[in-house]
Amino acid sequence: MKILVSILILSAVFLSGCRHGMSENALIIEDNPELFDRKGKILQQVGMLGPEGKFVKILPIKIKGSVAEAFHIKTKAGASKPIVLQLYRGNHGTVEKNHRIGAFQIGKLEDYKTDLSIKVVLGIKERVLLMEATEQTSNKLLTIVKLDDSEIPAQAKPEVTETVQPAQVKPEGA
Repeated sequence: MKILVSILILSAVFLSGCRHGMSENALIIEDNPELFDRKGKILQQVGMLGPEGKFVKILPIKIKGSVAEAFHIKTKAGASKPIVLQLYRGNHGTVEKNHRIGAFQIGKLEDYKTDLSIKVVLGIKERVLLMEATEQTSNKLLTIVKLDDSEIPAQAKPEVTETVQPAQVKPEGA
């Protein structure tokens, strides 16, 4: 019975959506060939700024092909502070030693009258780094805007509540 359930879950993972769980409207975060070796394996972890300047890994190294990882962010109704994700790539434990990709603001949260659970998906498809965010209750895609350094609010740090498993990894040629 466990094997049957596992097969059904794996089938659902590989059959759901395009871009391995992402819509066709995912935002291109970075199109950088330096992130990959000649064989297409990712050379640097991709992650975000965490507490005390820690590097919170989202996408691991040495994966070949397409991959997507998701995590949830919870906010209160009518949140006045925006959610800003500061993304980095590198292999060090702190962001100051890694390469900064940029800061990205998610949605217009003040328009919502209830608490929100937002699923953010960060992925790689055809050697391009992509991101999208979905409000879970309505399943509505949220806009993501890349910010200039001067636009980043000092207090804008998300509360990441969980990393969604499993990672959706599909080797090239599969």
